[in-house]
Amino acid sequence: MPRLPPELYEAVIDQLDGDSDALGRCSLVSRFFARKCQQLLFKSITLGRPFKQFEGDIVSRNWPSQKLHQILASSPHLSHLIRQLEISDATAMNFYREELSWIRRDSDVARVLPLLQNLESLVIAGNHLGSRMNFRAWKRELKFAVLLKASTVTSISLAYVRNVPWMIFKSVPALKTLHLYQISFVPNDATILPIDRGLDANSTQARLETLHIKTTSREEWRSLYLWLQIDDCSFCFDHIVDLSLDIDFVAQEPPVNISQELQGISWLIRRCSSSLQNLDLFFPEEVASSYFSSQKLFELDCMPSLEQLSLNGCAWSDRALTGSQNTLRWVVSNLSALPKCLRLSRLTLLLTIDDFPSAPDVAFEKAGWGDLVKVVEGLAQKLDICIRISVVCRHGSYVDDFLKERLSRLISLKVLFVDRV
Repeated sequence: MPRLPPELYEAVIDQLDGDSDALGRCSLVSRFFARKCQQLLFKSITLGRPFKQFEGDIVSRNWPSQKLHQILASSPHLSHLIRQLEISDATAMNFYREELSWIRRDSDVARVLPLLQNLESLVIAGNHLGSRMNFRAWKRELKFAVLLKASTVTSISLAYVRNVPWMIFKSVPALKTLHLYQISFVPNDATILPIDRGLDANSTQARLETLHIKTTSREEWRSLYLWLQIDDCSFCFDHIVDLSLDIDFVAQEPPVNISQELQGISWLIRRCSSSLQNLDLFFPEEVASSYFSSQKLFELDCMPSLEQLSLNGCAWSDRALTGSQNTLRWVVSNLSALPKCLRLSRLTLLLTIDDFPSAPDVAFEKAGWGDLVKVVEGLAQKLDICIRISVVCRHGSYVDDFLKERLSRLISLKVLFVDRV
């Protein structure tokens, strides 16, 4: 029987990527199969919460981090196959108590991290239920191991973590991709000082290419952008091609002036403008407030390389707390500047209509829908456009009928869709 080319076997095994059971069985076929299956099995590892394991009448607790450490200790060559490591505290429970987090008691992750010489991506994910993962409460050895590994990887993703020290990015010259999802930073962590032990404080700045940030409070955003603006920040923003900013602020009573926070968003976009190709931006309703409406959140004529633009936010609301907010005119004003972006090929608008005290509403009907139609009709001749308006207010039927009548020309062009949520 003729032997098949090795490339064909590899192509077949590649189809099993993600199916650990099938890969485990295939690895027993031959040494060649074993090598290829191990590459797929170990390229991405998730270390999660301990779980109970049942063998007959015996119940034991299985620690994934401990098991991985044992595997790498007995088969060191496997450590070079791991490209991504995720440290996760996700759970299916209805409520999460961070003080009981497994990572606080773990000793094996700190031993595993130094073994991963080819690690490219480090992911630390807390839990969205209850309080977020507390970096400050971790053992000193683990915190320091994370700092050292962060200095060599090309991608870092942090989600639902609090008390993260800025020094985690003190020396990250290889970093290209950074994702920050609901993270609160602190200036320092005295438990892992001095920071110069094992870190090159004089290393070159990280030339970021992808930066995604999501915050849900004023405090989260302030804890980050104030550090980004300091002179010795470890990041160079001149090479970012993909920028996603979902910066929202929790409503407070009475409403507070967040012009400084909005200026922080504007500053970051401006720093990335020269190289930016993809901008995904959530605009808070405060851009239409009296204290910021005269300022610009971003300037499209300063983005010569922009190819894709996505704007996401509330186009109109009338909340009892903040009063009427018409951000639609702000959106239309920015769309009018799009012809200056010579390379722009795609525009996406994800808008919501929220909270009506009564219907019909004259202010809503005169919000500027005709101007939106006029601008988008002109852009549709040059760009691939998708506009989706979600109606989430209690007078949804009235709003839905009004929008479909007023925006019928855009609906007929199949560039605009109205949904009731």
